[in-house]
Amino acid sequence: MSTIDAALYWVAQLAGAIAAAFVLKSVVPDETWRAVALGAPELARDFPVWAGITLEGVTTFFLVLTVFSTAVDEKGTFRSIAGLALASRLRSAFSSPALLRVPL
Repeated sequence: MSTIDAALYWVAQLAGAIAAAFVLKSVVPDETWRAVALGAPELARDFPVWAGITLEGVTTFFLVLTVFSTAVDEKGTFRSIAGLALASRLRSAFSSPALLRVPL
């Protein structure tokens, strides 16, 4: 993928996200989405923001590492179990007690 293709891909992704946000805001009534902030999560009250950012970075690193090690690596020995590895990694990320979030 060339640099120009990557930049155009980013622009397309951002434009799609912005368009989806406007469609969602126009379709869902104001009193509904304001009550729950469109479902945006919030960290648990006693969990500091810096720890949440750090935890998000670490779990994202391991998720990307798992994807690259299993599904993307052409010569990898784990390609046949990529689905199991990815599902296990996602399950462990979402079942961590530190990631418990409460709605706004």
